[in-house]
Amino acid sequence: MVVLNEPDDRLQDLLKREGIPFRIADTTGKYLFVTRSEKHLIVADFRDAPREFKSHLKKIRYIAPDRSGVLDKVGVVDINTACFVPDAANFGLSDKGKGVIYYHEIPGKGKIFVLPFHLDTLLKHRGIAPKKFWAPFSRFPYEDVAVSDRGGVRRLLTACLKYLCKLNGLPFIKISCNPGSFSSTLGFRVDTDFSSPSLIEKALKISKKVGMRWTWFVTTGEQHARLKAIINILKGEDIQLHCHRHLVYADITQNKLNYARGKEILNQLGVTPTGVAAPYGEWNESLQQAYTELGFLYSSEFGYSYDDLPELPMVNRQRSTVLQIPVHPISLGRLSEVTRNKKQIFDYYSRIIDLQCARLEPCFLYDHPNWIIHYQDVLIDILQYGLERCCNWITLTDYCHWWRRRDSINYEIQLKDEGFDLKATETPAEISLTIERNGQIAFVPIKTQMITWDELKWSEIYRTNRFNKQELNARKSDLIMLIKAKLRTYRRKMKKRINS
Repeated sequence: MVVLNEPDDRLQDLLKREGIPFRIADTTGKYLFVTRSEKHLIVADFRDAPREFKSHLKKIRYIAPDRSGVLDKVGVVDINTACFVPDAANFGLSDKGKGVIYYHEIPGKGKIFVLPFHLDTLLKHRGIAPKKFWAPFSRFPYEDVAVSDRGGVRRLLTACLKYLCKLNGLPFIKISCNPGSFSSTLGFRVDTDFSSPSLIEKALKISKKVGMRWTWFVTTGEQHARLKAIINILKGEDIQLHCHRHLVYADITQNKLNYARGKEILNQLGVTPTGVAAPYGEWNESLQQAYTELGFLYSSEFGYSYDDLPELPMVNRQRSTVLQIPVHPISLGRLSEVTRNKKQIFDYYSRIIDLQCARLEPCFLYDHPNWIIHYQDVLIDILQYGLERCCNWITLTDYCHWWRRRDSINYEIQLKDEGFDLKATETPAEISLTIERNGQIAFVPIKTQMITWDELKWSEIYRTNRFNKQELNARKSDLIMLIKAKLRTYRRKMKKRINS
């Protein structure tokens, strides 16, 4: 259980998404305490932790794991902003190779982490930029993604909480991020773009071969003449809207017209889309507002977030009602720009799957029909590997509905020597608690009951390899990548002018 010393919307949202129970200004029981000062995020195992620490404003590009191993599952977190770094920082490494987080044990009180975070800055949308993703070969793929690594910030906070639990002999308890009693779940999103019906039909056969249902985001404008054939091919599948025109605009009116037209056309063909995914993974506030006014339930854009848990984005200082479901942004097409070696492609995705499983988070991949067909043999191997690791699959639409049920759950725990008391509102059976203790993990249904440690079915926590310092090579400046990204942006702007 976590205690916030005062109400804090950003912190409360982070903890709720993670599934960690929290209270405001509570003094009874065994708790960890989280506080936000003007300069820092403070995590301690005692109340009334100090808020002032000598620090200096420094530009941080990223925070990487250190030798302790505590941040290995977190990975490299892109910060790209100035932070107040404690002078005594001794945890985590910046792009300068120096500590950025301060860990300290105060005699007679307890242990404390001081993170150099201003959450309002780190968790707001600060635009989109090209980013390289490390791969186990000489060149790295890149994609235009959110400047703010929201998932990384959340994981840094969670890693500190887990570490303090471990040091204090406490279990780490949260609502699972995956349906049932699975440590992860696999999903696959397909953006159909301008694919022909025959190409989509071939891709569909691959999904059936691996025994999954994918989520298909359909373009309506450029496909209008053959859209009916595409919908007939995908009958019974999870069909959602990609766009009408393959463009993202800066103002709400054009975005709303674009998606309203696409939604109308699909409705005429008997499809009622509840999900949407913008072209190129782009995201802006006017796009989110258009989604809201058109009544969508969820969207999926790595220009907002990637490799992260779902979130209701902030728009005009208010939470949107349209859920963001992040995916991993690197597609087979992007990988093909740096390697054609199928083993290397498999190794890249298997590493992403392993990492998400170790994080106990869902793994959502995405691609396009032409690349699915071109690399069908290796994609089948990748998805079969993912099913073996995750032990479960789900469509993005079903995950959206599941997450909304999860988001409505309220529960409390009271730790005891032999276990813990769990008090909860009535909860669907497919939503579980995850308990990590002594290097093992167990799942339990969320319902009012007394849980003893001995009655739980424990298994080893899936582990990743130690952080590989070579991953930092992907953060080196790359003039060729920047030129390609600028050309890509220029082509999109010209397309908008032609179609405006």
